Amino acid sequence: MGVKTLFWTKYNNSYMFASDIFILRKFFDFNDINYNYFKEFHERNGIVDTEITPYKSVYRIPSGSYLNATKDVFELCKYWELSSVSGSISYKKESDYMEEFSELLHRSVKDRLSKVMKNSILLSGGMDSTSIYAMAKKSEKTDNRLYTKGISAVFNELKECDEKKYIYELTNKYNDEGIFINCDNVFLFENFPYNVPFSYEPNDNSVTFNITYSIVKKSVDNGYVNILSGYAGDHLLTGSLYVARDFIRKGQFAKALSYVTNYSIVNNTSAFKNFIQYILSPNILKERELCKDTIYYKEMEKKTKLIKHFHQKELYYEMSHAKCHLYSDRVIGALAGADINHPFLDRRLVEYIYKIPGELRFSEENTKHILRKSMEKYLPISIVNRIDKTEHLAHLYKNIRQDWYSILKVMENPMIVKKLNLISADSWKEELKKCRNGLANREDFWILFSIELWLIKYFRKLYEINHNS
Repeated sequence: MGVKTLFWTKYNNSYMFASDIFILRKFFDFNDINYNYFKEFHERNGIVDTEITPYKSVYRIPSGSYLNATKDVFELCKYWELSSVSGSISYKKESDYMEEFSELLHRSVKDRLSKVMKNSILLSGGMDSTSIYAMAKKSEKTDNRLYTKGISAVFNELKECDEKKYIYELTNKYNDEGIFINCDNVFLFENFPYNVPFSYEPNDNSVTFNITYSIVKKSVDNGYVNILSGYAGDHLLTGSLYVARDFIRKGQFAKALSYVTNYSIVNNTSAFKNFIQYILSPNILKERELCKDTIYYKEMEKKTKLIKHFHQKELYYEMSHAKCHLYSDRVIGALAGADINHPFLDRRLVEYIYKIPGELRFSEENTKHILRKSMEKYLPISIVNRIDKTEHLAHLYKNIRQDWYSILKVMENPMIVKKLNLISADSWKEELKKCRNGLANREDFWILFSIELWLIKYFRKLYEINHNS
């Protein structure tokens, strides 16, 4: 799953391996930057899971892979690949799926809870993190060595960002009290770009460093060092209308049309367009707006063609992009002194979801159907039935307006235009205007923003190294 990272480099006549690039720092030339990396980072929407790194002589071992070395010949070999998982799971009763899923999720959570350190859950008001919390509380009942609290960001001024209502309902159900941090005045761009620490690879989550670090540090300061999150619940369990195409293949035409009709009504979209997009001419990569001229598109196209069912194709794509956690794990966790884990990335759980029918994720009733049904007795009904998702755009744009001139000064004439040619100068200026005015940006805006931010931090780090050596 790529939950842990591994890198290597050749130094003199030896090969050096490390879990993080910074550990290899004295064994490679920091000046020798690989500009091809940023093109790949951009094409892959910020998720690079190939050998390439930002440094020419440092290599990554991709997820699900190992390195087979014979003298000076190195060969990457795959030991696990979701698209190669075979077989299917079929039960007569829906409740059997729910029961097995609940058991797997409970085991995944319990395996990641510490018996020697206090545990916290990064808790919002959505289904994913609340389910992790509930399973942790279930584990506490059978093992008195376990101790868990929820840690939550709350907003008193920005009510549209606040989820206290749901969190209180949950903690009250378990006779518990949460730990809260008010984030109204946690500023994302204060002292920008100096507020963001240098990391040895770019990550689009670096933009929200201040708020994530504040929450994790709050947990650690309260003595809760082992932290679990609901990350990847969306990737794993949301599903999509592509399941309707699978119904057509099974001859279930009425069921497919019913799904399309209901989806169109709920989302106020054209049933005709949805029929074409999801049933008549489905193309997951096109929907995700991947550029057809890239190596990445061809790789994904080749992989997805080998997968029989469309609900599995969609899941494969989603899970291949479930790697943004690495920034919080490796950078923020290290700085705050926390160990951060993600139960939804459990391989057993992922393989189970891959093998079961797609309508257990995306039903006519709702998304995350299997999670909602299996958690009914563990969560307040208000959370189980909740279909809206709290956005934090109000907080983001408040911060952009507040520190706009600092942002503009840094980002107005970027290297992504002059050096990397990833976007034209005019297009970038237009995107900055949209950002300032709270308008929707192009899909890759924050990816480009994070590349530029990383390059700024890199050249500043390089200057420090050269002047201190």
